[in-house]
Amino acid sequence: LYIKSIAYKKNIYFISDKMNRILKLDTITNKKKVISFKDIAMDYELASYGTKLFLFPIGYSEQLVCYDFECGEINYFPTNYRSELNQNVWGEAYIFGGTAVVGEYCYRGSYLGLGIQRFNMKTGKFESIKIDGFNHPIRNIVFDGEYFWILSCRNGQIIRWDQNRNKVLLSIDLAKESGKPSMVYTSCAYNNGTLYIPEKQGSCILELKLKENMLLSYDYTQIPMFKAKYENGQVFSEFIKIGPAGEMYFFPYRSNGIAIKSENGILH
Repeated sequence: LYIKSIAYKKNIYFISDKMNRILKLDTITNKKKVISFKDIAMDYELASYGTKLFLFPIGYSEQLVCYDFECGEINYFPTNYRSELNQNVWGEAYIFGGTAVVGEYCYRGSYLGLGIQRFNMKTGKFESIKIDGFNHPIRNIVFDGEYFWILSCRNGQIIRWDQNRNKVLLSIDLAKESGKPSMVYTSCAYNNGTLYIPEKQGSCILELKLKENMLLSYDYTQIPMFKAKYENGQVFSEFIKIGPAGEMYFFPYRSNGIAIKSENGILH
């Protein structure tokens, strides 16, 4: 199975979460090529810089994979998982979340620790950053062009973080503000001045409008024909994509289709 993909020039690279391989599809000739690499892990987050594709293991691994789009060379860089987490992480399936790329740096939050992992894709070096005033495992991290937004893994907390000063500029208890004190959230995405944050045990997606400082909630079960498998279960997965016209695509976890919010605000 191939669960993630990334495009480079006229090729699409599909990443398997079952086997240590990349499937390259040439969209001009329709030719396919399988690119295998050493047994590292079974699930990855992706980031690219220049001609290089980096595969960051989500679970424990001593190395990460680097593939060169142009020459096809594969290299491996040592991770800092063991030293950063300071605990026995063998067998842990989920240690780090999604990537946020800013320049040559790739940022990831830890599900187990209390900080951010920063990887320099130019030098291949890791470093760990402890966020002053935020002592929660991190579910997801996104960049709005100026600041990072960091979502807690275990409660409904989200913060705006100035990485240059290592300072929390704003902290919001989403669960409290939305009237659901026990709610946690699957992920967050940024698009055109708005953060989108799906519930983990529900069908609502929160929208935090940054300029207006306004929090809105949309229940997607109200869309005609939309069906959730379990009434109070997780409806949306962590996959959120932004379309070419600014529309938002929320992919299902336990529901019957992809929920879309168009640029003009229509849900379907």
